[in-house]
Amino acid sequence: PAGGLLLVGGADIQGHGIYLEIVAFGEDRQSWNVAAEYFPGATDNPQAGAWLMLDEYTSREFADSYGVLRKLDGLAVDSGYRTNQVLEWCRRRPDTYAVKGEPGRGRPAIGQPTNRSVSKRGKRRRFGSARSWPVGTWALKAEFYGNLHKPGLAAGEPCDPPGYCHFHKELGEEYFQQITAEYFEQKILRGKLYEEWKPRRVDNHWLDCRIYAMAMADHLGLSRMTETEGARLRAYYEPAEPADLL
Repeated sequence: PAGGLLLVGGADIQGHGIYLEIVAFGEDRQSWNVAAEYFPGATDNPQAGAWLMLDEYTSREFADSYGVLRKLDGLAVDSGYRTNQVLEWCRRRPDTYAVKGEPGRGRPAIGQPTNRSVSKRGKRRRFGSARSWPVGTWALKAEFYGNLHKPGLAAGEPCDPPGYCHFHKELGEEYFQQITAEYFEQKILRGKLYEEWKPRRVDNHWLDCRIYAMAMADHLGLSRMTETEGARLRAYYEPAEPADLL
């Protein structure tokens, strides 16, 4: 899309395959779903199965609205499952980050990484450590769900507001069921407040992908982006209009 300045991805690893969402973000935090893919196959070997399809897809170039080919600025891969495989896969690829969701209030979108030794079959390797980045999922989910409720041009508003979420028409019902698969519950038990994000349904993979893509955009500077930096990125990606000689 014309307003997309950062192009990032989030991947959720399952035993039967890998879910991936590619998202473009604008400087005002508007987002555009670029692609939502599922790669079926085994995930126990980072050099085979669904990993090969993920590698091929995320290595490609994506054409923007001006026809310019762009590669992903960053990819976040959930290491909550198949941890060793995720660490091994990510450490061999540039601009690829192994992430781990962390619940609770007050956590940053993405925190400081820790070094994790990549192990195989339960044996810890002396060399070849990889970084794992913590992601504060609570705040990102709250932001995303708040943005989903914002009306824009499609609802008759004069413009799309900051944070507005754009989705292409080819996405099926299952995608939207998954991104809305959780709700935030607050209750008081024995005088104490308990808070928790709880599932409405079993599958929430596209929601996880979106949250990790948001964390990746934040890591690349979306929250810190100034008007000057936004203008610089627009000038870099958007073609210069030819001068009017008449």
